[in-house]
Amino acid sequence: MAKLELRPSQEKVRLEIAQAFRDGYRRVLVNSPCGWGKSELAASMLDSTRINGKRGIFVADRIALCDQASERLEKYDIPHGIFQGSGHPKYAPSANIQIGSVQTLVRRKTDPFH
Repeated sequence: MAKLELRPSQEKVRLEIAQAFRDGYRRVLVNSPCGWGKSELAASMLDSTRINGKRGIFVADRIALCDQASERLEKYDIPHGIFQGSGHPKYAPSANIQIGSVQTLVRRKTDPFH
């Protein structure tokens, strides 16, 4: 298992996101170029969410990106479930962290944690 360590620029953004949530913002967008480390940032935030006993979801617009996110979480041994339209071997609705496509989330109109 690899150890998840953020670069200083990623850690700065992580802290800014946390502050935005504390300030009451409900939707926070991170925009950065390919290769900056958005997936690492998301993995770090989802792991903190899990450790704090909360639930989190990684939503992507393509199955390939869902698979990529799952591989990243596996790299750091972060337990998670995957929800997709046709079912998935990693389907685990009891997991605090979920990964899925926006299309599946919209079609189901249900809580992916149940």
